[in-house]
Amino acid sequence: MTHHADVETGHRRVVTSCLGKSLQRLQDNVNHLRQSRSRDEGEFRSWLKQWSKRSDQIAARLELIDTHLDRMFPVTETAPQLRVVDSER
Repeated sequence: MTHHADVETGHRRVVTSCLGKSLQRLQDNVNHLRQSRSRDEGEFRSWLKQWSKRSDQIAARLELIDTHLDRMFPVTETAPQLRVVDSER
């Protein structure tokens, strides 16, 4: 894209070449990509914050379930005992 002065009016006008059009499309695409990337990063940060909160809630619930199970079925401190059985008896 180049600018030329209009001799009759004294105003500048834009003269667009094929190269100028290609460069403008390229610049438009770069701008669109940057906006999309910024939006995507924002959405990802939001999702990550929400997942982190849910992860903490799930961990707390699992801890509560473990506590309830320990109360319902206490773990015996004695080790299991094994016996050797004679097959001829």
